[in-house]
Amino acid sequence: MKKFLILVLAALFLLPACGKQDDPDTPEDVNTTPVAAVMAYSFSVSSDMLATFDLTVEYYDADGKVHTESMTQAAWSKNVKSPLPATLGARLKVALKAGADVSSEETIKVDHGYSYKGSVVNERGEAMDAFQGGTNSSLSITRNKISAWLDNHSDGLVKFLYTFDRNGNHSEGKWN
Repeated sequence: MKKFLILVLAALFLLPACGKQDDPDTPEDVNTTPVAAVMAYSFSVSSDMLATFDLTVEYYDADGKVHTESMTQAAWSKNVKSPLPATLGARLKVALKAGADVSSEETIKVDHGYSYKGSVVNERGEAMDAFQGGTNSSLSITRNKISAWLDNHSDGLVKFLYTFDRNGNHSEGKWN
């Protein structure tokens, strides 16, 4: 009888160790299915650019629609989250301001920069795949060369576009 009692007591002490334990350090099951794409866009320009050009930013919103905003300050940024599949991206377009002097030999600074950070996120908003890009450019140009410079950038001074499929795979696209 003693042996039986010892076996029963041992089983009672060991039984909880065999079951699921609530360990606060054990992470819950995380759904790794991608559900959305996230992009952070930003552009910056010099004061000479603001004074000489009309600057327009076109960007894709969460619904896949292209929006247009005038860039009236030296910096512009936007964060967008879109369900998959998605197309996300932005471009900076430049046009000469009405009445701008393009006949002189005066030099202006055409400094600009851009950056983007993209990721695919799960239902908790946790990034599963991330990428980024960007650069800064500094150029001095005489006013009488601006028209030729603008011709070379008629489809946008800076542009980036990404498409995301329903599985979160992304590839670089082209603005039309």
